[in-house]
Amino acid sequence: TGVQTCALPISEAGHEIAWLQHRLAPSDSPTAYVPQYPASQSGALQLRTSKVEYSIGNSDFEIKFCRARGSITSWTVGGLQVLALDPDTRAAIMPGFWRSPTDNDRPKDYPYWMHYGLDTLTSQLRDLTIESVDPSTVQLKIKTYISPPILGWGFDCTLTYSISSSGSMRIKAHVLPRGPFPAYVPRVGLDVRLAKSLKNASWFGLGPGESYTDKRSAQRVGIWNKTVEELHTPYEVPQENGNRIDTRWVKMVSDLGAGIQASRVSEEGVNMLQWAASQHSPKVLEKARHPRDLVVEDDGAVLWRVDVQGAGVGTGACGPAVAESSMVKCQEVEFEIVLDGVLA
Repeated sequence: TGVQTCALPISEAGHEIAWLQHRLAPSDSPTAYVPQYPASQSGALQLRTSKVEYSIGNSDFEIKFCRARGSITSWTVGGLQVLALDPDTRAAIMPGFWRSPTDNDRPKDYPYWMHYGLDTLTSQLRDLTIESVDPSTVQLKIKTYISPPILGWGFDCTLTYSISSSGSMRIKAHVLPRGPFPAYVPRVGLDVRLAKSLKNASWFGLGPGESYTDKRSAQRVGIWNKTVEELHTPYEVPQENGNRIDTRWVKMVSDLGAGIQASRVSEEGVNMLQWAASQHSPKVLEKARHPRDLVVEDDGAVLWRVDVQGAGVGTGACGPAVAESSMVKCQEVEFEIVLDGVLA
């Protein structure tokens, strides 16, 4: 008897076997594209002062700062509130250094970070000045001391906010650690609490899945779109997840298209940032042992990290910890992030 054989398809037609991307040399490539939105036609900025707050804006947008805490409390774009206040700090945008741990962090890095109180940092206002630079620009310089309770170390942070009549806000940060501070931290950037309606993300960078400094090869550069729920990586044991690196710009908007866009600039021009967006706070992720333990913030706020540095993930649960090259050194750093209001 003969042997019968049949040919079975390995995969469906059009299945991608492999891919390759190659970045042109800087001298051969154009400047990374950052979408620009039409400038406001509403004229000069208006600066209003009360006993408790400063208000800057025009008919297209309004940004409010708390004079007692030196923090942003409100930002409306085309009448839509795009920020949500933290119930504890009463702030919507703050310097950020903490994230929830991964399983690989727990043997070594997580106890180290907890020892230095990086999960309990608080902010104290030291100085606040404001001036109208010209009819189209208002600038605030806010100095704060960010530190854990009791311990004798912290960060001297100076944030300079330059708000233009176009609805753009440039945040220039200078961060200087003082005292017996840790050698390394989880991340450096901004914590932004977004209104729950800003649940749609678009970005130009690595995607569509998560990426870290030491976990990136499976992702490719492109323009991607996902909801906040789709950004979540559903590990069997909930933990830090959903970071995206090498991003030129990232936009968080409502279903109608209004919201905020973030990009990063430097003296050399457009630069890369990394980010994550979730409805689960670091505390929830730290305590959860099963996916069913994940709960949404009481106000449904979208927790948006916009970072310039973030630690890798390593293999510490069953191998070596994060390589030194993928750690975030605790040292003096300066960076500048641009937040643009996006009209629907």
